[in-house]
Amino acid sequence: MPQKQTKKKNSRKNNSGVKLFLLVIFVALLTFGILSLMRYLSDEKRQIDDQKDKNTASFYEEENKSDKGDNSSSYDAKDEAEKDAESNIDIQTNDNGKTVANVIISSVGVIDDKVIASGMVSNVIEEGGNCIYAFTNGEETITETTAGIANAKNTVCGSILLDKSRFKVGVWEVSLQYQSSKADGQSEAHSFEIK
Repeated sequence: MPQKQTKKKNSRKNNSGVKLFLLVIFVALLTFGILSLMRYLSDEKRQIDDQKDKNTASFYEEENKSDKGDNSSSYDAKDEAEKDAESNIDIQTNDNGKTVANVIISSVGVIDDKVIASGMVSNVIEEGGNCIYAFTNGEETITETTAGIANAKNTVCGSILLDKSRFKVGVWEVSLQYQSSKADGQSEAHSFEIK
């Protein structure tokens, strides 16, 4: 009889040891699964963020190309204005004696949750002027001002990056006005849509 009790005790110890071993294995696998899932989700978020960064970088790369005179992907009106400026067409002056600035919107659009716009003055090369972007939708107007920056061929208006949440859904128009002590002028309006 005592031998049978000893065997039962040993088998209980073995069973509890196996159960403990299986529990440890289960916890380890569960932990590994949770960590793998967390890593997968963070990789997915990183891939989405990377794609957003690539889209934004691509936009700015194209914009920088057009600012440097690389016309491979630039706006047709901009090319035409630069050709006019280079051919030294008569410089017009307005009533107050200032040069009539040939203001052009180089780009405007919506990328992810941002509204982006940039522009230039093709027939004026100077520092210190103000570029005023005016976004309108019916009675609503949003304005932003950046500085004009002289380069070898023209005056570049600093790009703007606005939160899309500032704009209501619908079709908006943007125009760009340039003002300085020597020149002023305004671009044609360009449309874009907020969805």
